[in-house]
Amino acid sequence: PEGHPMERFFREFRGERRGDERGFNRRGMRPQSSQGSGFFVSEDGYLVTNNHVVEGGSGFTVVTNTGEELQAKLIGT
Repeated sequence: PEGHPMERFFREFRGERRGDERGFNRRGMRPQSSQGSGFFVSEDGYLVTNNHVVEGGSGFTVVTNTGEELQAKLIGT
């Protein structure tokens, strides 16, 4: 449903992303998306998840259970 934290995931899963009508970006590639669970381990924003969630990724967005989207970077695996 609209406003649900998983709305963005399913919109992207169906190919409804910026780019052409099929969901392809300017390079002609369909961006990949995955999901997984994780949890924050410190007040300054470190979080832990399984390696298979981030493996091979180059950009990361964390979506909290309230729907807030946070940009993230991979520190280690």
